[in-house]
Amino acid sequence: MKSLITQRPADPIDHLIKKLEQPEMLRIVLLRPPGSRGKEIALSLAEYLSEQAGNITCISVGDLIDKEINKRSSFGKEIEQCRSTYSYVKDEIVIELLKLQVQQMETEQRSYIIEGFPRTETQAIAMQKMGILPDNFILLNQSDDYSVGRINDLLSSEDTIVKCDAEHRDRYAKNAIRECNVHMQGVKEVCRGLITELDGTKQQQQILEEIARVLKLKRTKAPRRPQRVILMGPPGSDTE
Repeated sequence: MKSLITQRPADPIDHLIKKLEQPEMLRIVLLRPPGSRGKEIALSLAEYLSEQAGNITCISVGDLIDKEINKRSSFGKEIEQCRSTYSYVKDEIVIELLKLQVQQMETEQRSYIIEGFPRTETQAIAMQKMGILPDNFILLNQSDDYSVGRINDLLSSEDTIVKCDAEHRDRYAKNAIRECNVHMQGVKEVCRGLITELDGTKQQQQILEEIARVLKLKRTKAPRRPQRVILMGPPGSDTE
């Protein structure tokens, strides 16, 4: 029924018949603030779910961006400029890179996890226009101070793309968190009712267990109904 809303086929009955004949797909979105371990968790989640429900591909927006830089394309040059100040890559670039990957997954009827998207209101709207209605949208939260510390650690590492001194590292980190917080409000507004928020500062195994619990709860097919309670007691008790 979700595909009827997102794809709006000319022949709904024929569309539903074909959907029922196809293998069930999983579409999961995993989002995290800058400086967190989103990709590591997404890969571990894909491995875990592959054992439970068949092969699942992890689409990391960070990896797509890195590949574009290595190709030295026109997109890659613009991305490098954004990376030099640890700021967001333009929406149109991110959307275009992701769209190609999602179209391939949908065509091949393969389950997938999108990691690092949507990070802005524009990207969230683009996700809807692409017909992506995730089964689960997981947002890993962490405090601003925690995120700033993580980003500073990343910018201090030897293999970082951003080369700067300690003063600039701290400024870039705080700007990145402010930018994230502003854009996240738009994402939450567009995706209202879809997002499950979890603590992203726990150990990776604990986070995976929490996500697995959420996926199990959300995918249950048990019908929901009001609770029916019977209260009994001996004569003279307060049950009356």
